[in-house]
Parts: sequence; C-alpha cells; structure tokens
Amino acid sequence: MSRRTHYQVHTNRPTTRNLLYGAVILLGLYGLFRTMTPYDVESDEWDSISGLVSPATWQVRAETVKGAFLHAYHGYEKYAAPHDELKPLSNGSSDKFNGWGVTVFDSLDTMLLMGLKEEYVRGLEIVKSVDFTTSTQYVPYFETIIRYLGGLLSAYALSKDSILIQRAEDMVKRLDPAFNTPTGIPFFSVDVENQQGQGAEVGILAEISSLQLEYTYLAKLTGKFEYYNRSATINRLFANTDLKDTGGMLPVSWNLISGKPLDTHLSVGAQADSAHEYLLKLYLLTGKTDRASLEMYNLKSLGIDLQQLGNERLYGYAGKGYRQLADYNLKDIHMWAAEGLAQTCYLTYADSPTGLGPDEMMIKYTNPEGTWTRVDGDWKKKSDQTHLWMEAVDRWKNSGSRGVAPGLAEKKRIISTAEDRWKGVPNGRDYMLRKSGYLLRPETVESLYLLWRITGDSKWRERGWAIFEAIEKTTRTASGYASLYSVETGGPDDSMPSYFLAETLKYLYLMCLDDDPISLDKWVFNTEAHPLPVFDWTPEEIRRFNVAIG
Repeated sequence: MSRRTHYQVHTNRPTTRNLLYGAVILLGLYGLFRTMTPYDVESDEWDSISGLVSPATWQVRAETVKGAFLHAYHGYEKYAAPHDELKPLSNGSSDKFNGWGVTVFDSLDTMLLMGLKEEYVRGLEIVKSVDFTTSTQYVPYFETIIRYLGGLLSAYALSKDSILIQRAEDMVKRLDPAFNTPTGIPFFSVDVENQQGQGAEVGILAEISSLQLEYTYLAKLTGKFEYYNRSATINRLFANTDLKDTGGMLPVSWNLISGKPLDTHLSVGAQADSAHEYLLKLYLLTGKTDRASLEMYNLKSLGIDLQQLGNERLYGYAGKGYRQLADYNLKDIHMWAAEGLAQTCYLTYADSPTGLGPDEMMIKYTNPEGTWTRVDGDWKKKSDQTHLWMEAVDRWKNSGSRGVAPGLAEKKRIISTAEDRWKGVPNGRDYMLRKSGYLLRPETVESLYLLWRITGDSKWRERGWAIFEAIEKTTRTASGYASLYSVETGGPDDSMPSYFLAETLKYLYLMCLDDDPISLDKWVFNTEAHPLPVFDWTPEEIRRFNVAIG
C-alpha cells in the first residue's frame, strides 16, 4: 500500500502478550497504523537492524540496562526518597502520587528480576514505613492501584515476603471508600484521611475498569470475597449493559450512579486502553477459566478491528464489518495489526533526530477543510483515498495476497530537515507530530519485547536496543534520566516518572535476556508492567467466590 494512503489517526498514551495477547496490547495502547513506500534516503544503522548477535553480547547489554536502572534508582534514593519521584535536573523531588514513595513501589519487582538485593531491602524499609492514612493530596484510585498495589503484589509473587501482602491490604482498606457508589464503580479519587470517595459522577473507562487483575489476585492470596467482588462487579456491569449502539464496544464515559454509558464515544487510547487490556488478561491470569471476560474481550476487540485503527469516531460497521472479518483467521488479523502497529511506533523513533519517539502524532491529518497530501505538498479536499486498514487488507487478499500484508513491509527512516520542521511539514513522512515530547514512556519497547518473545524475530529485539542507546545518549543526567520537551530539538524536562523504572527499563532488560524469567504462559503483566502469576481456582474458591467457570 502506498505511503500516500490516507488514515485519520492520532494516539494518546500509547498500552498490553500468545498472538492475541500481544495484539491486544498493541491495539489498545496504540491507536495508529502506518503504511509507506520507500523514498531515496541515506541508509544507516536504523534501516538495517539484522544479523546475529551473540548470547554473550546480549548478556552484556542486559547488564548495561541494569546499570541504567541503578543509576536512576540511586539518584532517586540520594535526592528524592521517600518522596514520589526524582527531578533529575534540579536533584529535587515531587509528590504527584500521594507522597508515599511511588518510585519505590513501582521499582520493587524490577529490582527482584535484576537481582538487586541491597536496593530491594532498602526499598522494603520504605514500604514498611509508609502511612496510608495520610496523603499530600487526594489519592487517585486508578494510578494508585496499578502502581502501588500492582507493585506490591508483583514483588510478593517474586519474593514471598509476607509484609508486602500486609501492606497491600492496609492500603486497599484505605482506598475502599472509592466504591461508595450505588453501582460499585469507583470514584476518581479518595480522601484517605476522612475516608470519603471524591470526584464527579462520571467515570472514564480506563480508570473505572483497570482493577480486575490486582483485586482478583489479592482475593486469591487472601481468600477474601470482598476483593474478588470488587473486580466481578465491574465485569458484571459491563456484561449486563446494552451496547448495541456501539457495536458491542465499551464507551469511554460512564455514569457512576446509574451504571450506564453517557454517550457512544469510543477510544483505544489512554482513556480506555487498559480496560480492553484487562478483559483478556483476567482470562489469562485465572488459567483461562474466566470465559465471560474472554467473550467480552472478543466482542470488544472485533469492534476495534472493524474501525480505522486509532480513529476515535464510530463508523457504521456492524453488519458489513463482521461479514468482512468472517473471511479471515482472526489470529492472522491480530498479528498483522500488531506487527504493523509496532513498526509504526518504532519508525517514529527511527525518524527522529534524537532516536526517540513523540508522545502523540497525527497520520494524514484531516481537518474540516481538507487533507494534507504528500502528492503535491498542498492541502486538498477530502477524497476517497481515506479508508480503513481492513479495506486495504481486502484489496491485498483479493489481488492474490502477493507479498506481505499491508503495513508489514520493511521501511527506511526519514529525518526531516530543520526547514521542514520549522514549516511544520515533515518532508517524506506521512505523519505530523502532535505532542513532540518524549516522556520516557514504555509502550513502544513493551510492544517490541512482546513481539520478540512471540515471534522470535531478532529484529524486534535489536530495535529495542537501538531505543535504549538513544535513551542513554539523549536523556541521561548526572542523577537519573530526564524527559524531553521535543524529540526533534531535544531539551530536557525536570521529570523522571516512576514508570521509567517500573516499565521501560524492565522491558528493555527482559528483552536482552535469552532465558526470560517471565514466561508469557505463566505470568501476566498488569498495565504498569508488574507481572502477576497465572493461577487456577480451587474448588473451594470457586464455591466461596461464586466463580463462573465455563
């Protein structure tokens, strides 16, 4: 398919592991797709990442990533602990997430996987000392669950230190007022001192439905029904909601009082990604016994397949779309989409002068007046060139399926000139930067890691390493790593988010290991990259929790 093919795409926070497992993360965290034909550009190391690298070299690379983690964490310990996050330029601290030391909680399982016992022991002392009855501000429920609770549960699974479960229950108890709604949908935040839920009567999908993994695993560990019921209540509500107006997909906005969607707006971006992700992951976490979650996931993921990847408008797809997909193996569709999406994200890194990708981008931006086209470098009226990826796949299939599926061909990097960037027209690219900052985010390397483990194709691994080298070259400071204001021009920001240690460096480290300690058949990552072990319900647990098996 031509680079000139039009897509109306934009991304938010880019979520997400078997073929469907990897595909849902890529589909959920990246609402974009890119297809191109090569231009005459200079080839370099980004263009031809291939060949064999010895196991010894990969071991050295793993140690290098471990060294990066130690540099970041030691800087945090020296200048910021026990506050939430390090400011890596001023050597100060910030308390954006409760003031409980989120970097410690987010880093515990990474330390255990890297064999950093001394750092883990010191971190555990901070965990023991945190007072969950006070906070620097309101406690955001969603972020606290995925970062703090996820970190505690994962560290317990890897260490079996019982204090971690004790601390998890201490914290969850203080967060329980979030559920003081008629429907059991959690409020946005909690006043932990006065034990009150806080927030509007409207909940965002990702924030109200990204707790099932953590609460279900906590129920397994403690045997307590109340934890299981928090998770099951959300899924029951979704299963009983009439979603015919959205083709079975879950809308973004929900009324916490009535339990009904507020409108039909859909997204696979930051407002919804982990909700889609957790439907499949709950099925996997429970040893593939939670069939209800699988069925909901299948319906929702079909809806994603049938829309423009990344387009946040609902199209009239139901009848035509389902008939269209009936001609394909869905595993093939998911894998093609996953690889194409991952290549898209990688190329935005490769195209950048810094080697790092933007936070958000627009592909073939369409406004009410026209569409930017690369044909003659001018604005043109909308045309039939704008179409769905599945339509391109159909044309490829009907023409004999020659070559690879649309979007999977290898591409070269394209770096625009300073003049192009000043004019806002990336020369040779089929996308434009929407938010040009690099925030040390993990989603692209997560996708590369998953594809490396799923396919065994070393190109994904090598691409991850190239991104790590760019991180080292461009973001490293004397005390840690700094986000960038722009991937085009650089400029460090005084911020090192905790997810950089929880996710980005963890995935890069695991990618370098030939023997991965986190088997995708035996572990499930939560949306903050905290691995939880797959388990089976016992007959007693099935009875006690009224688990639906089938």
